[in-house]
Amino acid sequence: MLLALVRLFVGQSTAALILGEDNRYSKSKFQMAVWFSVLIASYGATVTLRLLSKHPVVVGGVDIPPHLALLSGLSAFTFAAAKGITTASDQKAKVAAASGKPLGPPKTYNPGRASFPSDLVMDDDGRPDLGDFQMIVVTLLAVIVYLVAVYRFLGTLPLGARVSLPDVDTTILATFGLGQGAYLAKKAVSQ
Repeated sequence: MLLALVRLFVGQSTAALILGEDNRYSKSKFQMAVWFSVLIASYGATVTLRLLSKHPVVVGGVDIPPHLALLSGLSAFTFAAAKGITTASDQKAKVAAASGKPLGPPKTYNPGRASFPSDLVMDDDGRPDLGDFQMIVVTLLAVIVYLVAVYRFLGTLPLGARVSLPDVDTTILATFGLGQGAYLAKKAVSQ
């Protein structure tokens, strides 16, 4: 259903949501889309199960815990920062090319065709990148751990007036934050 809504609003495949301007899958867009989907699906499942229960409950009444909100915010921040780094680098390259002093050899990667999931673990030159791989692995690990927690939570869903979605473990949050920082530092330095 979520995919159908996306297609309705976007008017094309959902893959277009995570494609970058270079027609390759964007790591930061992928990560932001994954966490947004997990958050919305968890929230929606919780509200739906509460409404379908035999006990009268208040519509809504589902809180998003602080670490989950922070993790989702980190994904959005990483996307915005990565976009800013890339835009600044592209602008710098255009200015250098216009002045007749190119910044270096052209990129060897052919961005003509998107390739999932390899685009998520390759650098701009089409080589495997440990930093990108680490960011994707940590993201997927965090998502799996969180989805298991949500599954358990939904199995014993409290029907009180207010409930809170499960929170993200602080170790996962810290690892996630470090991965984001390393990715952005690598992206800034490599540009």
